[in-house]
Amino acid sequence: APRVQLAGGDGGFQALTIPDEYLLGLDAAQPVGPQMGLLFSQPGIGSHSFVDAIVNGQTVAPSFYDGWQTQRVLDAALAAHERGRWTEV
Repeated sequence: APRVQLAGGDGGFQALTIPDEYLLGLDAAQPVGPQMGLLFSQPGIGSHSFVDAIVNGQTVAPSFYDGWQTQRVLDAALAAHERGRWTEV
């Protein structure tokens, strides 16, 4: 399965496997980047799953909290780039 690497606070990297349910319709043998448009247009991913969860009274995942935390990481990455040094999240 495809993996992404995240930098840890100790300067190392942690490889995380992308869950199979996020890869519906994708070719796991190919790079994920060029397939991103397809990934988020699938019924099980993106806005489709968000609306379906609300309509069916289910917990939405990822949640708004998850999105907020993701935005914090992105903001820290931009700040680190601008400052030319590591930035705490």
